[in-house]
Amino acid sequence: MKDQKHTPGPWAAHPSRGESKQIMTDLTVAKTILAQLGGNRFIVMTGSKNFGGSDNLLSFKIGRNSSRVTHVRIKLNSLDLYDVEYIRVWGIKLETVAESSGLYADMLRDDFTEKTGLAVSLGTCGETERMEG
Repeated sequence: MKDQKHTPGPWAAHPSRGESKQIMTDLTVAKTILAQLGGNRFIVMTGSKNFGGSDNLLSFKIGRNSSRVTHVRIKLNSLDLYDVEYIRVWGIKLETVAESSGLYADMLRDDFTEKTGLAVSLGTCGETERMEG
């Protein structure tokens, strides 16, 4: 066999030559939104998966629920408030089921529960009732 050099295709730019144009997205906002929703507990309670994010957005798929919402998109707007879009995707169709805008971080969990019917935490599990009585 001849000694052939491997020539990568145009998609495989070589970083040492400065040809790579790597796009890095700052996921700080997306991670913060997830933490404000409840982090791993939120993921387990709602069956959330397929998370995606950008510099001001978090989107994910959720488990079955009474309102038939399949995806949620939470965006941080220019006023440092959240705009939430509840979407139903089936086949190639996409329908916005509900929208909320101008939410503070502490309102995200209640809004999510109201729009999807999914509990985002176990709450106090009756602790306050037991302590009072």
